[in-house]
Amino acid sequence: MKRNKRKSRKKRGGRVFSFFLVLVMIGVIVASVTMFFQTNNIEVTGTSRYTPEEIIAASGLMVGDNLFAVNKFEVERRIKEQYPYVASVEIRRRLPDTFLFTVTERTPVAYLDVGEQRWILDKDAYLLEPLSISETVPYLQVVSASEAVDPHSGKRLTLPEEGAVNALEAVMDGLSDLNIIAEVGQIDVSKLYRLTFLYQNRLQVQLGNAEKMEKKLRLFATILAELDATDRGVLNVSEPPEGRFQPDSSVGIGGEE
Repeated sequence: MKRNKRKSRKKRGGRVFSFFLVLVMIGVIVASVTMFFQTNNIEVTGTSRYTPEEIIAASGLMVGDNLFAVNKFEVERRIKEQYPYVASVEIRRRLPDTFLFTVTERTPVAYLDVGEQRWILDKDAYLLEPLSISETVPYLQVVSASEAVDPHSGKRLTLPEEGAVNALEAVMDGLSDLNIIAEVGQIDVSKLYRLTFLYQNRLQVQLGNAEKMEKKLRLFATILAELDATDRGVLNVSEPPEGRFQPDSSVGIGGEE
């Protein structure tokens, strides 16, 4: 009986010692990470609109911050909140002491007039910045049935009409994929059953509703290749695979419509 008790005490003593040893090892690891993986360098690439110094300042990171104690999602949120042209920031660690920021910026492609302001948008319908309504910009005009709701830089456009922003984004995404969005002067989403855009101020393209947008825009590109560079008129691609071109010399005359 006494021998069994001695064995039991030895087992308990062994377990306590093992547990203590694990705690010590964890403490050593934590201390090593804290001491040896401190931030000394932050490298920024991919930004043209903002300087690396501005991105670093917005990140909130400081020399001496521990590489593994930083919340990368929070750092990205802070940068995007301050700089609306930033779409994303990939944050990587390069041991022993460096953060690598790879910035992806939004590209302005459109504008929407709201009151006395001219809001710049990217192809994903994010609001980038407000300008004076009198300022001329080299982007396509968005025509909507009503004004944007509570516009703020860095936020996605909101319109009262359900589905209007998604339809706008679908058209702009498709035109961007075809690399022809710079040739478009206007997109009209004021009637969701009759979406249109104006190409090179000479072709009014009728899309119908927002369904099958990719097929409609591919059909447009196919017919466009068959048209003469001076053709002017209305091109209906609302019912793919069929498309109809109606010559009309008045389209685009006197400005975008």
